[in-house]
Amino acid sequence: MEHQDTFDASLDILENVVILCPTCHRKLHHGLPKDRAALLKSLLGIRSLGLCSRGIDVSLKRLLQLSLLRKAGGAKPRAA
Repeated sequence: MEHQDTFDASLDILENVVILCPTCHRKLHHGLPKDRAALLKSLLGIRSLGLCSRGIDVSLKRLLQLSLLRKAGGAKPRAA
């Protein structure tokens, strides 16, 4: 869990697990930023209520920031 330290609640929960086809998995890790953003927006829309119920309240903007930092290998962000 690369960004666990930026959240107060554990990210190791069922609500934070998704099953992706190989194409979407590649898109999420290696796709163009606009394609990754569309996929993350869809996944967050499906999972946001469950995540919030477990203490993980993350905006799409924040999720995209974390995703872009991971892709760029940048420094760990501070909690928002």
